[in-house]
Amino acid sequence: SKFPIRQIISTNGLLIDRHFASLKELDSICIGFDGNEVENDLNRGKGSFKRIIEGIKIAKELNIPVHTVCVITKNNINCVEYIINLAKEMGFSVEFNFPCGLLSEISSDYYIEKKENYQSAILKIIEYKKNSHPILFSEKSYEFVLEWLKRFDRPIFFDFVPKNLNYVPCYS
Repeated sequence: SKFPIRQIISTNGLLIDRHFASLKELDSICIGFDGNEVENDLNRGKGSFKRIIEGIKIAKELNIPVHTVCVITKNNINCVEYIINLAKEMGFSVEFNFPCGLLSEISSDYYIEKKENYQSAILKIIEYKKNSHPILFSEKSYEFVLEWLKRFDRPIFFDFVPKNLNYVPCYS
């Protein structure tokens, strides 16, 4: 890069086809991507899947490294394997995030009622990571989330802000 710092953007990927000339200056691009066409479009809007895939292809053609961020929700919790396999096939990396926070602030589209479903998805991610699939973050980080879940009798959401917790809401 001609700049002294790395140039990276995070995007929903929907306008890459319109701005690809300016993207040539980037060192990397992060695109929100949540699964196959049905599940991704439930989380990110109708028609977004096709535009995201096209954006990934354009970035790859420009030799810009791509990684995607996937927020695991009830809509796409069964797409972990699909996402990882597509990442390997298309040559991008994927990071997985798990929504957490106050139930009153989380859309019902995100809420997964059974922590066992989270655990199953995390175990799949760890297994693929162990087999050298293009997953960002270490096995240890996903193992930490798994252990954290085991300490609670319900998913990562809570009905109140516990005392002495410096809670900062995160909106995916």
